[in-house]
Amino acid sequence: MGRSNAALNDDSAAESYDATTTKTHFDSETETDEDRVPATNNSPFVEGEKVLAYFKKRIYEAKVIKVEYLLKDWRYFLHYTGWNKR
Repeated sequence: MGRSNAALNDDSAAESYDATTTKTHFDSETETDEDRVPATNNSPFVEGEKVLAYFKKRIYEAKVIKVEYLLKDWRYFLHYTGWNKR
């Protein structure tokens, strides 16, 4: 009988070992503050805002068409006033 009892204890030890080695939420990669995308209201400019843009050593009036955050940097899509598609 002592032998079968020892076998049960060995099995239970193996089960608890498996439980302690499973990957938990804390072991997985988590998003840091630096990786999080900031809210668009934290951007220096908003869509529809008129701005002055520096392009090829000249300053032009432009309108912000789109704002996005990519690779830890703000990116702005502009339409230069007076320029159009041909």
